[in-house]
Amino acid sequence: IMHNTLFKMQLDRVRISLLNAAHASVLTRTLELHDTLTGLYNRAGLDDWLQQQLAVDDEDAQVLVVLGNVVGFTELNMLFGASVADGVLAEIAERLVQEARGKSGIARLGGTEFLLINLHPSAEPEEIMRKMASLEHAPFEIEGKSVAIGMRQVWIKGSASELDTLIEHARARLQSLFTEDNDLTTWSLPHRKE
Repeated sequence: IMHNTLFKMQLDRVRISLLNAAHASVLTRTLELHDTLTGLYNRAGLDDWLQQQLAVDDEDAQVLVVLGNVVGFTELNMLFGASVADGVLAEIAERLVQEARGKSGIARLGGTEFLLINLHPSAEPEEIMRKMASLEHAPFEIEGKSVAIGMRQVWIKGSASELDTLIEHARARLQSLFTEDNDLTTWSLPHRKE
């Protein structure tokens, strides 16, 4: 009987170890695919999401890529500190998720850069951009002060199979906006001739 009890105790320890290992594996995978501050996908997570979507869809589906960068964040960080600024980024992420419709994946690419991918976009890009830009019309309350945060953004449509190229072009165009003085810009890749 004692041998049987010891065996059951060892078996229980093994089961617990296996459950902990499985839990750790799920947690590790979640951390690999998500931004820890906002809970949004990171770039790897967004790629994974898109591959899952395309596995049941057309590999060459049309996508709308909206790349945005928060304006005024450095000043916010300097005035209120990193913890408040991080809270604002988390709130921006929450607002973006609330505004996303249809088959959309949203990622924080790092810093103040956010990426939305809309598979089979049904809305016009301008409508989606207006919703993302609505951040400015709903200011944040910080330490009793109303603080408006803007977002410069560009959009580009193309094939899901060319996602990396679309993002590179959008990022280059977005970067140029910070040297120009425009708030909302639309831009698209010229169609390739086959």
